[in-house]
Amino acid sequence: MPKPNIKDRAAYDALPSLNYSAIKQLLLSPAHYQRYLAEPREETKALRQGIMSHAAALEPDKFIGTYVVAPKTDKRTKEGKAAAEAFAAALQPGQIAADAEEWQLSVNLAQSFQKLVAGVGCKRFEATEFMISVEYAGVPMKCAIDAIGDGYIYDFKTTGDDASPRQFLRTALNYKYNLQAVIYRTLYEAYTGERLKGFRVVPVEKDTLFGAVYEFGPEMQTRGLFDFEEALRLYKDCTASGCWPGYSADPTVATVIDLDARPSLSTPINFA
Repeated sequence: MPKPNIKDRAAYDALPSLNYSAIKQLLLSPAHYQRYLAEPREETKALRQGIMSHAAALEPDKFIGTYVVAPKTDKRTKEGKAAAEAFAAALQPGQIAADAEEWQLSVNLAQSFQKLVAGVGCKRFEATEFMISVEYAGVPMKCAIDAIGDGYIYDFKTTGDDASPRQFLRTALNYKYNLQAVIYRTLYEAYTGERLKGFRVVPVEKDTLFGAVYEFGPEMQTRGLFDFEEALRLYKDCTASGCWPGYSADPTVATVIDLDARPSLSTPINFA
């Protein structure tokens, strides 16, 4: 298997290329995409939990060496404050203090993910945290693949929602996971020259640890491909013109919407 051309997450984040998260914003409107680029990323509890869970599932050795459970102390007392300061001072470079409950949940979610993947026949991954950048159709792009095994890309999702087929279909459409599948497969195959069998998404519920392995059917894949092609067109047109409009290319004209409209896509832009 070819090696990735991006070595770590910091290098990946610093690379100014189009990726799945950016494309979702671009499809809202080019103005949303520009705001996404300008705004700093804020750490939330959900984001922190997701990062820890992915580390536990995909890089367990790194997870154990990086995340250290912080003792529960009452910093309002002299003893508690001293214990907290001693723990912080003992952390080695690169180590991160972790809440005990978040740490254990990350381990539990990771174990559920690994069990689900093994259940569909993938006993080992050829690669994890596979980060690449590639120029596709004249557009600089990048993606960070969770895992590759037995010819499939596996994407690990932790969710507070119902992960049943009916509910996850709604979630997948809302977050455009089918678009993610198209982007990851397309960039991986363009970079490696290897044909994949498919893309599998593995959601695990935080509350119950139940989950499933899903693949997208033909209609979902077609819709994802449509969105991907629309995003490439928008990016090229806006880059060439220097114009990054909002929901409507012409704010002086009302936009017509109807039941057969595609509200996920921004209004077509005519740069002529």
